[in-house]
Amino acid sequence: MPRPWLVLAVWLLCAPVGAQTDTGHQAFDTIRLAGGVSLPLGDSYDGRWAVRPGAWAHASTEFVRGRAHLAVQVYDNDNGTETTPDFLAVQGEVGWGYPVHLPAGISATGGGHLGAIRFRFRENEQFSGFVQDETEVTAGLFARAEAPVGGRLGGFAEVHWIRVFTAEPISLTRVQVGLSLTFDSPAWARRFLR
Repeated sequence: MPRPWLVLAVWLLCAPVGAQTDTGHQAFDTIRLAGGVSLPLGDSYDGRWAVRPGAWAHASTEFVRGRAHLAVQVYDNDNGTETTPDFLAVQGEVGWGYPVHLPAGISATGGGHLGAIRFRFRENEQFSGFVQDETEVTAGLFARAEAPVGGRLGGFAEVHWIRVFTAEPISLTRVQVGLSLTFDSPAWARRFLR
């Protein structure tokens, strides 16, 4: 399997060739709000926990020839070995992606993100000495496809790869699917942000 950073590097080098990349928008012209489900892809913790489906929310706007975003995802992790407690993971990130606009309003975006993930371990008498909260730095890559559904409503599917920088680094891969709504930024917000 190719390394995620190599796939993104090839994407960013090849994307401008033969594709429309400038939509005429300036930074912060529009805001896109998206939400959906976040599904685990593969075994993420060497069998120690079973990752469960979760929820995902995302806000983005035009920024430096691409789209900048803020996102959060939340999902449960159940113990897989009875030697570790269950926990809730909350991951927040900021990122940027380079969109390629294809025919019929479809777009494909590849990019990267930085953030943090918080593990909230469930209290349990069996694990009374176990740490209750842990926060770690994350970095990763994503590839997203979006298509119009009607008006300003769109649908998306995204593959999201995250590296969690724990003592033994963890890689998480998730697939997000859902709907997005794009609207013009209020004039006061454009003035403030520019």
